Amino acid sequence: MFANKLILSQAACLVLLAVSVCARGADNAVEAPLPAAKSFGAVGEAGMVVVADEKAVAQAVLEAGAAANLTGAAAFLQGKKILTVTLGEALRTAYDKNLQIRYGRKTYDIADADLAGTKSTFMPVLDFSLSESYTDTYTRKEWIVRKRYSSEKLQSDFDNFEGAFNDVTYTRIVIDNQIVITPEGYSGVGAAASGINPFVVEGGWDYASYHTTTKYDNFGASLSQQIPWGSFLGLGFSTGYRKPQIPDDFWQRCWVANVSANLTVPLPWCKDFGPFGATDVMPKLAEITKDSAYWQWRSGVNSNLLETSSAYWETVRALHRLHATSANRRNVATIAAKTAELVGRRTTAYGKAQVDAELARVKLLEEQAWAAFLIASNRLAAALDAGGDTVFVPSGYDALLREKATVDSVSSLAKALEFNPDLMLVKEGEKYSQTWYKHNINQARPDLKLMTSLSYSQNPYPFGYAKFKDAMGALFDPDTESAYVGLQFEVPWGNNVANERERQAKDGYEQAKNAVKLQKNAVRRNVNDALAGVYSARSRVDVATTSRQLAALALENAQKLMEAASRVTEFEIIEKNNDVLQADYELIDALIVEKKAVEQLRAAEGSLAGGFMEK
Repeated sequence: MFANKLILSQAACLVLLAVSVCARGADNAVEAPLPAAKSFGAVGEAGMVVVADEKAVAQAVLEAGAAANLTGAAAFLQGKKILTVTLGEALRTAYDKNLQIRYGRKTYDIADADLAGTKSTFMPVLDFSLSESYTDTYTRKEWIVRKRYSSEKLQSDFDNFEGAFNDVTYTRIVIDNQIVITPEGYSGVGAAASGINPFVVEGGWDYASYHTTTKYDNFGASLSQQIPWGSFLGLGFSTGYRKPQIPDDFWQRCWVANVSANLTVPLPWCKDFGPFGATDVMPKLAEITKDSAYWQWRSGVNSNLLETSSAYWETVRALHRLHATSANRRNVATIAAKTAELVGRRTTAYGKAQVDAELARVKLLEEQAWAAFLIASNRLAAALDAGGDTVFVPSGYDALLREKATVDSVSSLAKALEFNPDLMLVKEGEKYSQTWYKHNINQARPDLKLMTSLSYSQNPYPFGYAKFKDAMGALFDPDTESAYVGLQFEVPWGNNVANERERQAKDGYEQAKNAVKLQKNAVRRNVNDALAGVYSARSRVDVATTSRQLAALALENAQKLMEAASRVTEFEIIEKNNDVLQADYELIDALIVEKKAVEQLRAAEGSLAGGFMEK
């Protein structure tokens, strides 16, 4: 019987809401604030159902007898969209639209991108360069620098430089039976040993300069690789081409190539060596930061879904209280009407006054119930990030209201210790502090590194290779070979900074471990409180159900006695009616408290968000 009445109460309450929205007065025609094209059951925003069928509203007017103007809190409904929403729809909408949840999701995405960037430290780095250099060189000896003397002064000036010419030593260079360089050697004034006199210009002597112009094209490539546990490897290659001063002349041997390698290795048990060195620790910290962002996000989902669930069930509570209050007001109105008919026969004027006063009181209760429902609906709308023109009416919760969720203290605590997001977030903080502490231990060690390098280089001066492939073929047969092996030791005097950082990191790690213990205790307390709330609410539901049945039976018996002209007065009937109302309140409250306690337990477990996100 109770189940049937509760189902009818839900339907009647939805009818009352539709009536309040659409009825503008007893003498006015019924009209819907939403477009008439939307029928009852039409799908509206976020998959919710729009209550806006004019025929259903008109039928509701007949059934509920509500034809009053929209006054008091009910006037708030005028022009609003009324949407029915299930608990599942409300939770999904909150997950998709809640700004705090969306903020947490973006924070996680940022941490994920940061982790990818940090891991790239161990990816090889390629570097390419292409350049051209130009050099114009003059020697500074006056007699071979520039044209400084005219032909009229030639002989006397040359005689003055005779000794300088005789003091110069010249060398003839021959490659592949070809004279590459023919020096200008003089055994006396005007006598060129080579038979070549480059100084004769326009029939007179001139002093030519040793003026050289060099253009050099260079291509370089390098590969650097950060190796785990602190080592660093670098490889380099370059090749160059010196452009000839005169095309196709004897300067065509212009290609050279070079290769080099360097390796830096921190020695074992020294700074930067091992998995907690400066380079290896950063990806570890970024990974922990990403996991922390995930649990922070999940904590936001958990708390916001709990808030949404609480707002939903509070709206259900207000909806049922509104229905019970309205039903009580109609009962009192019926009693008042009968009392008015019996004045002077079986009822006194005082009795009628008592009934009228009670009717005024229950009308005030009904107004308060309307205000409470609208406030609860507005809270739900805020949790769903809906507009201010929307009023939400819960639906589809009847089975959930009667369902008894399976709870177990052992499994609930085990779930909480594994999935509670607040606890997992603190654990990630402990892991971060531990990693940072180990890193600072590493940084306080002696800074001793082995450094090696090896290079093979070819020199383009005076001769390179005629072709690029020849230079590459002789890459490891260089003009110059150099190697370096050394140890580098560095430590600040006393190493005070590193030692203090290690001490601070140790204290932070101890603090983080204590925070985990505190959070575990809080999780255990929350789980136990939620379990106690569930068990208490279920007992309260059983008691409230019995009380409701007894109150309804007492009212029914009193009404029968009154109809049989017994000594039962109208005021006694009203008292019995109030007992039924209070029993309805208590039963509604007990049912809602149980649902909220179950949701609180799921939140303490961390499973409330489990249906929406996975790691």
